[in-house]
Amino acid sequence: MSARPVATPGAAILQVDDLHKRFTLSRRGLWGREQDAFVHAVDGVSFELARGEVLALVGESGCGKSTLALTLLGLEDPTSGSIRFEGAEITHQPPAAMKQVRRHMQMIFQDPYESLNPLMNVGDIVAEPLKVHGLAKERSERRARVIQALEDAGLKPAERFLAQLPHELSGGQRQRVVIAAALVLEPTLLLADEPVSMLDVSIRAEILNLLAELRTAQGISILFITHDLGTVGALADRVAVMYLSHIIWNSDRRNRCSKTRSIRTRARCSRSCPCPIRACATNASFSAARRPTRSTCRPAAAFIHAVRWPRSAVA
Repeated sequence: MSARPVATPGAAILQVDDLHKRFTLSRRGLWGREQDAFVHAVDGVSFELARGEVLALVGESGCGKSTLALTLLGLEDPTSGSIRFEGAEITHQPPAAMKQVRRHMQMIFQDPYESLNPLMNVGDIVAEPLKVHGLAKERSERRARVIQALEDAGLKPAERFLAQLPHELSGGQRQRVVIAAALVLEPTLLLADEPVSMLDVSIRAEILNLLAELRTAQGISILFITHDLGTVGALADRVAVMYLSHIIWNSDRRNRCSKTRSIRTRARCSRSCPCPIRACATNASFSAARRPTRSTCRPAAAFIHAVRWPRSAVA
């Protein structure tokens, strides 16, 4: 098995260059002949994520955010492009090598109700990653790491939760168990796929604060995937906007709306962002009925409705 790559000081922990992921569809063409068509789920995506940084990837449902995360983790094979993690190329790696990568790159899935095995108690769920990766083989050591992960995730006292089953927990507690199962491996990168979208509004702030504390205390980098810009301001250092499988705009959070010329980006800001950021998008509008599809449009046509903003509006 390959050893963990050593990161160069000051280098990005994650580098993605011109990443593509296409899914093949079969269509019956003229005279009954089969014709291949493709869904461009991820199309030419490039970005970097620094160590200890939080990058928010925002976009409407179906734009390719979750597919991008699955491709980064190796759960979907990329069609083309390059993914570098801690300086090492991980694109098209064999399963054994990707297992070592996942030791340091973990994912928080969107739905805590589907992420947890209903037949396993909390202690076994959090301990399972250690068993899979052959870590903490002694029972006492494994128990100590599970307790520490649960407490890092905000479940205190941890001993009270070890024997509980998922159905005995609230939605927020379930999501904290999912986070603890990721933290137990001491990763350097978390891929958080809409970790608060399934939770009550009253619980969302707690999970966002937890992620912010983990970033500060442990220096974990986070790719925070969401369709709600209202959750971005308190957590992210930078914001990237994804639309129809492309990243159409990338900036820091303080300047995330002031210079973009995409009508969709400004309209999304106008609905989701608190003042004074909302003022920059008051004239933005678009028609959802005119939205192109990823399986039919050519790459350039995907932006036909993300038109240029008038220069006078961004001066």
